[in-house]
Amino acid sequence: MGMDIRECLKNMTLEEKVLLLEGADKGFTNPVKRLGIPRILLADGPHGVRVEKGTEPDGDAPYTMTGEMEETTAFPCEAAMAATWDAGLLEKIGRCMGEECRALGVGVLLGPGVNGKRSPLGGRNFEYFSEDPYLSGKLAAALIRGVQSQGVGTCLKHYALNDQESRRTSVNVHIDERAMWEIYLKPFEIAIREAAPFSVMAAYNKVDGHYMSENEEMLAHILRERLGFPGAVVSDWGAVHDKVSAVKAGLSLQMPGPGRDAGRVIKAVEDGELTEAEIDRRAGEVLRLVKKVTEARGKKQAEPDWQEHHRAAVQTAAEGMVLLKNEDGILPLKQAGTLAVLGELAEKPCFVGGGSSSLTPRQMDMPLECLGGEYTVSYAKGYAANRTTEELLNQAVRTAGTADTVLLFAGVSTSESLDRDTILLPREQIRLVRAAAAVNPNIVLVTQCGSAVDYSEAEKYVKAILHVWIPGEGFGAALAAILSGRISPCGKLAETFPVCLENTPAYPDFPGVKDEVYYREGLLTGYRFYDTRRILPRYPFGFGLSYTTFALENLRLSSHRICSREELTVSVDVKNTGSMAGKEVVQLYIRDEKSAFFRPEKELKEFAKVKLEPGETKTVVLKLTEDAFSYYVPHLGRFAVESGSFAVLAGTSSRDICLEDTVEVISEDEVRLPLGMTDSFKDFLEDDRYTVYARQFLAALRVDESHMFYQMLLGVNLIQMQELLAIMGIDEATAGRMTENLINRQSEF
Repeated sequence: MGMDIRECLKNMTLEEKVLLLEGADKGFTNPVKRLGIPRILLADGPHGVRVEKGTEPDGDAPYTMTGEMEETTAFPCEAAMAATWDAGLLEKIGRCMGEECRALGVGVLLGPGVNGKRSPLGGRNFEYFSEDPYLSGKLAAALIRGVQSQGVGTCLKHYALNDQESRRTSVNVHIDERAMWEIYLKPFEIAIREAAPFSVMAAYNKVDGHYMSENEEMLAHILRERLGFPGAVVSDWGAVHDKVSAVKAGLSLQMPGPGRDAGRVIKAVEDGELTEAEIDRRAGEVLRLVKKVTEARGKKQAEPDWQEHHRAAVQTAAEGMVLLKNEDGILPLKQAGTLAVLGELAEKPCFVGGGSSSLTPRQMDMPLECLGGEYTVSYAKGYAANRTTEELLNQAVRTAGTADTVLLFAGVSTSESLDRDTILLPREQIRLVRAAAAVNPNIVLVTQCGSAVDYSEAEKYVKAILHVWIPGEGFGAALAAILSGRISPCGKLAETFPVCLENTPAYPDFPGVKDEVYYREGLLTGYRFYDTRRILPRYPFGFGLSYTTFALENLRLSSHRICSREELTVSVDVKNTGSMAGKEVVQLYIRDEKSAFFRPEKELKEFAKVKLEPGETKTVVLKLTEDAFSYYVPHLGRFAVESGSFAVLAGTSSRDICLEDTVEVISEDEVRLPLGMTDSFKDFLEDDRYTVYARQFLAALRVDESHMFYQMLLGVNLIQMQELLAIMGIDEATAGRMTENLINRQSEF
């Protein structure tokens, strides 16, 4: 029989309840041993399990986060996972992580992260999926389902608007309502609705002057009431500033522990500042989390299939690698040729990020070793710790000059707590690229970086660019498979790569001034910015080359006229027109042809990845629901669909739209604000709610387009209209009645 939460609360003292609301140490919750309530462990991380060796949930030893870490599977970072565009694969990764958590005593895995990518400078962009909220939400939901299928909880993070590392513990975010709901809350909404994470992590930052852990509007009203999240809200480590306010706002668990505010909370109850009912609600949320985790803990967990997990890491790394350039078909490499490998990152790769993403891999496929098993390889370091010398450079040049092809490793490491200063590759790496290109034109650049890179300089000297992100422990095997052609590249960018930093949407406002940051770009972030502003990126959202070619054909809609609550089925034929098996991602975008409120040029609303043999054709079927056509309407305080015509766009990137059709959507929502005294007469004429009455108004005045006052009438608002009517000889009372009837849509003029 499982834990009876009502009975537990009934039998617990106030002090025991309050202790449940804070951690016991850096990872464990507080147990209540006399009632048989165990402790559970919350541990990193977003792309692998990071846990101290010898951790025993059933024991008493504290969790310090400073001990030697267990060897676990280091999967590629979330940015690389997103580049696979494969929800099924992410669910598989989640199952692997869940199995490892179970085996190592982890009750809640702290991830995934679904924050936005306002700027490519964001230090934790590698830990987040995409600049697009729909793609982020769908992939997060898949990963959560996988982890939780093993009885292990997830902690969806970092709620919310925690989109920079600079001053992350103090920065105050200012954002308009539509951008918040459509861009930054949407991934949380999708993941909560589709995967029901056990917990959500409240972030460090402030929103509108209130820390997230104590922000009643963001936690109680939005997260719990509007997004419908019933589970435990856990603070980021050290993010609570006022425990009493946090309890009132909806925070369940303060981490880490031990806390220092238990006495303050108890006194707040005694003084009537808090009610015991509020304490019970929060304690109940923690108990439900403990119950879910411990019920699964009792089931026998076999040793994880580490080799299967490693194969999953290799597959994810390979399918996440994005081929950005392939001039003269230099890739795949010819088996008979000689290969010069340059760059220290070939022997010391960035396989994980820093901070909570750091892992100790159980098995590491080193690129240099894996390539040496397939090709005649010569190696030169070229640089060390992003610095080079004449000796290192000369050795690299000699090595490059004697080979058929040069494989040059470049990149930058990224870490929690620190934003990037630039999106350029390190200067010494570019120096190596130039030197190698002077003696060998056949250069393939392999870049390890968890976010976007400005390739404008390097691109001039290389024939191919393979962006591999932070690829995890399977890097070497995955890279060898791609370079040899055993696997055709199928990764697609989940974030736009700009021509330069100055072209990015948040450039003037990232990371803000002191402790204030304004999201002035609003809705126009990522490809929404580039496509709407007609700004050419270096590589667009959704882009990625393959060794084969594909054609999208025969776009079909189930109907060309639907009610907003109906589902629209979209079918597209995808054909492999090349000579090699491969995978293509069909991307479906929506463009609202005319709307009362501004909308971006296009928005991703569905996607599917399909595998095809040479010459094979498959039909991809995608479903669009009401959500696909809706946007957030501030004066309604909710998402709504505006009646009208929508373009349905099928393509292989946001800039490569192959097929287009149109659907008329009929909605019961009225998203437009009513017109009033400050609106122009032209507004009344052009608004179909008022057009008939505006024409009757003109007829009553005996005014048509040839009248001397017609143009003036169009431009004035109804306050000014009354003054103009006086000039035309109409008395004040009649003028007032006419304008009032126009506003009220009454045919009495």
